[in-house]
Amino acid sequence: MRLLAAPVFDDRDAIFFCEERYLQNWAKDIHQKLKDVRSASGKSIDSGKIVSLFVGSSRDAQIDAQGRLLLPQDFRQTCGIESEVRFIGTVDIIEIWKPATHDKWISEVTDELDEEARKLIRFGGFLQPEFES
Repeated sequence: MRLLAAPVFDDRDAIFFCEERYLQNWAKDIHQKLKDVRSASGKSIDSGKIVSLFVGSSRDAQIDAQGRLLLPQDFRQTCGIESEVRFIGTVDIIEIWKPATHDKWISEVTDELDEEARKLIRFGGFLQPEFES
């Protein structure tokens, strides 16, 4: 398994770590999703440039002799990460955030949810059919 560090170029302003296979699958998916998409100004979006930007900026994760995951200095600077970080483990990604930035992002995301959306995503509520016994 090859673990990669990748900067995020969207509103999350975090560092992501993922397996190489995840990044490859994402690149294929982004090409498919963006092939006929136009920006707000009507220009077509070059998925190749987007993939090249993200994949080209990623690099092998570095782990030191004590087993600590090292955060690339340029990625830390871009995200404003100094001494404190917040690790968020998702299904296929480890997200590294500056705590204040993550708190702000959480607030923005939750403010966008209406009552119906909150019911649909309620954690610990309804089991999916494949998990029911």
